[in-house]
Amino acid sequence: MEAKQWRPTGREQSAYTHLLALVDPQHEGVIRGQAAVPFFQKSGLPDAVLGGIWQLADTESKGHLSAQEFSVAMKLISLSQAQRPVALANLGDETGLPELRGISWQHILGSPSATSLSGTHGRRDSNTSSIGWGSVVGREGLGDATISAKEKQQYVQIFEKSNPVDGAISGAAARALFTKTKLTAEQLGRVWALADPQAEGRLRQPGFIVAMYFIRRIMENRGLELPQTCPAALWRSAGGDAAGGSLSQSSLASASTPDLAGAQWDVTKEEWTRYEQFFNSLDTQRAGTLSGDVPVNFFLKSKLPEGALSK
Repeated sequence: MEAKQWRPTGREQSAYTHLLALVDPQHEGVIRGQAAVPFFQKSGLPDAVLGGIWQLADTESKGHLSAQEFSVAMKLISLSQAQRPVALANLGDETGLPELRGISWQHILGSPSATSLSGTHGRRDSNTSSIGWGSVVGREGLGDATISAKEKQQYVQIFEKSNPVDGAISGAAARALFTKTKLTAEQLGRVWALADPQAEGRLRQPGFIVAMYFIRRIMENRGLELPQTCPAALWRSAGGDAAGGSLSQSSLASASTPDLAGAQWDVTKEEWTRYEQFFNSLDTQRAGTLSGDVPVNFFLKSKLPEGALSK
């Protein structure tokens, strides 16, 4: 059974709607890794299991979950807690509601969950209770990590749209793309060192795929600890040879890494002041970021084609 074809029972839907409101209080309809990690950890399942559940639910490798995908994740948690195989094919199996710390289904829905397995499903190691799945993988299991064919294809498409020359995109082109992620210059510099082990100052397709892989993991978990070298298995799954990822970051101190911190923008001082005023008028909470419908509605007022706005 595919995730999109599965439909929860009425009771499950009521429960998942309640949980969705807890993890998405702003009703954006998007659950990002930063919010999902501590919420999913309420299940008491090991981080490795939760990471696998996230990957199954995030069917398009977007880095976030829709409301439907969140329901899939909750069902998969129930399957794991019931000690059944965690697989999309088993979504239709009858299970109780997910057991989450601090959630009382008897109080919320009027009757207890059918899942009464407290103490029978695996609990997370207390040493990893305060860190996200990305950190666990980054420090313990990244040596065997690979990039799925679906995720790789997404990055290949982005690479091809970035106008590569002689099989590579320039440092300037990569910088323009990577700085949109809002990662710090230090994070992007470390990602570049992993993606450009030969210090070419540009990225070939395998290196670009590796860079996007790490950028996505950092965006899912800002506390991710990057490895000192790109694991050979990860590099090979991106289409490169094992030797391509063998150099350490320390050996690249003098490499021709693009200046990701000093990005130059063709914006005059007057334009910058005007744009800043626009931003401040929208950022009423002074959060420093815009999310949800606020920027969407503002951009739509420009009357530009949606294709242009999506870029």
